[in-house]
Amino acid sequence: MAVMEDFAMTNHKLPLLGATLVLSLLLACAPAIMTKEECMLADADWRAVGIHDGIWGEDAEIAAKRMRQCGKYDITLDQELYKGGYVDAVLHRCTKRYGELLGYTGHHPREKTCPEQLRAEFMQGYEVGRTNSVADNLDPLLSKSEARRKREEIKKKLQEYKQRREEYEREVIESLNND
Repeated sequence: MAVMEDFAMTNHKLPLLGATLVLSLLLACAPAIMTKEECMLADADWRAVGIHDGIWGEDAEIAAKRMRQCGKYDITLDQELYKGGYVDAVLHRCTKRYGELLGYTGHHPREKTCPEQLRAEFMQGYEVGRTNSVADNLDPLLSKSEARRKREEIKKKLQEYKQRREEYEREVIESLNND
């Protein structure tokens, strides 16, 4: 954890939030496989790539995959910048609040990316979210019209949770940009 704390305490600025968002969108589609264009864009801000991978719960080994892929195009991953962004994002991701949002929306927790000290609280939040989601979906004795109304309520609530999760991810990225 000492290494993670060292990196979490470093202050880096992301040059352009717009470029970060574009990069995140590109990386979300194929996280470990990068085209030459994605490697070139990433080369402008490896910290942003680390933030993306950390917030999405990617395994720490993904950096090696990115390094190999971009190395094919003679582009070198800046390990210090990447790891700083990755660690900062993981520390923001592995919270009870984010775990609850992931649990409710049905996403896999990828809890192994969380440091041991944060994992239990993260998973506690995840289980609360999952339980709330399941509870909202149970009631087999409803009439068809009640079931239809309940489904609409659940869809609306699920959409709200999704929006909250996306807002939280944006907040984390913005706060890390401003550190």
